[in-house]
Amino acid sequence: MKIGMLPAIGSGYTTMVRAGQAGRLERYFRWYEQLGEVRYFSYLQESIDHRIWSNHRKNWSAKQYALLLPFLQPALRECSVLRCMNLLAAVPAIVARIFFGIPFVVSYGADYEAIAAIHGDHQQIRKWRWLRRVAFKLAAAVLVPSRPMAERFRVEYPYANIICQPNWVDCKLFQPFGVPFENRKFIIYVGRLVREKNLPVAAAIAKACGTVLVCYGDGPERPHIERAGGLCEGMANWTALPSLLAPARFFVLPSFSEGHPKALIEAMACGLPVVVSDRVKGVVTHMVHGVRFDPEDLKEMEQAFRFLLANDNLAQKFGEAGRWEALAQYDEQVLMPRELALLREVAR
Repeated sequence: MKIGMLPAIGSGYTTMVRAGQAGRLERYFRWYEQLGEVRYFSYLQESIDHRIWSNHRKNWSAKQYALLLPFLQPALRECSVLRCMNLLAAVPAIVARIFFGIPFVVSYGADYEAIAAIHGDHQQIRKWRWLRRVAFKLAAAVLVPSRPMAERFRVEYPYANIICQPNWVDCKLFQPFGVPFENRKFIIYVGRLVREKNLPVAAAIAKACGTVLVCYGDGPERPHIERAGGLCEGMANWTALPSLLAPARFFVLPSFSEGHPKALIEAMACGLPVVVSDRVKGVVTHMVHGVRFDPEDLKEMEQAFRFLLANDNLAQKFGEAGRWEALAQYDEQVLMPRELALLREVAR
């Protein structure tokens, strides 16, 4: 069996290295290799090892290469199944399905249309809507990490094979470090520093509450976060995240739009209480794992921050409940075997 992995258009293994996510990608490789040979089709000119396939023409755009990839790569046409890591990765898989009959499984982890709406980009909204319709129709399975999102899509796309498959967390790597809550002084965020994450507001509120928001990640919002009083520490390696999360008071996610954030469940697995926007659906139970708030209500966000900063015992209970939730719902050792079984079932 040959499994072809497709990253987002324009990206590749080096992209994952720069984002600190190479360790997570390697974990996927190890799981998929239980089924057979893994082939990762990069859009970059890179030669890391035998699993990385790349022959991107320098004079072509990434979109042109994506459309022609199934014709250019005989190795892709030999695959038993294609695994698209997000919706944008599905473009060459759609072509391969139409012309060569290769089945594909695609992950749909974020509400791309909602993000485009936040930026006021109506052309992007139409593009995402069209791509989703085509991908959902042709995919052997669509993996949706959030139960509310999966239920909505089953109604909107009754012809699609929608499967609720949460993002996984390595509960052995991400685990509590035992730092007492009275010694935890800062608030932490991990992820992209982009407009829809609402981070400058969170940084300003943290400062008003007598603490600081520390962000790991990169993006165009960095100078705005720093001007608001936050600290931006740049990209962090995935395997280093547990030690970075350990001394934090709580993990914050103040987003205007979210799917099923990997960083959130990793923080929960580390025993951190969480303060999250109510746009995060199906992950955090209010006053069980942490506190939820309306991201457009600044007073409510500040009250949530102050409440958890002032209650050590409750913060510890929230953290313990989050750890048990991660073990029960998101453990890699439970979720990845399900995915392997699905790939084996749909492969040609």
